[in-house]
Amino acid sequence: MSLWDWVFSLASRLKPVLSVSLSRVSQPVYNIEVHGEHIYHVGELGVVVHNVSPSGWVACGWGKKLKAPDTAIASLPAKVTLHKFVSQTVEQILKVTKGSIKNAELPVGSPSWSSIMKMSWEQIEAAAKAKQPGFQTIKKLLTDGRFDR
Repeated sequence: MSLWDWVFSLASRLKPVLSVSLSRVSQPVYNIEVHGEHIYHVGELGVVVHNVSPSGWVACGWGKKLKAPDTAIASLPAKVTLHKFVSQTVEQILKVTKGSIKNAELPVGSPSWSSIMKMSWEQIEAAAKAKQPGFQTIKKLLTDGRFDR
């Protein structure tokens, strides 16, 4: 898929691809922006459709990548579920929460909160997965619903 290719939306409307970019999370994934519709992440696992809500949460649904992106898009479920923060810094994530976790005590060896605030959600997830000091705690704090009341 490339810039200005046409794809069908879930509402069966033809939309142009406005941007395609390579992003590395846990595998190479191509981000395809369809004007006014969705961002499609195409990788080895399939196609995932993201809609970012004003609160910063992302709704998503997986489609099966068969022979063409259109087939994957058509296979998406009508209902989508809450996913995670995407391409936001910790500072941006905390702007939409009512509570505050900044300056919470972290395990020995953790980075400073000023460093953490500049990190993206993907960096937090990768560091937590790699079991770097403090990042599992940081991830847990960022996703704790008690801070969003």
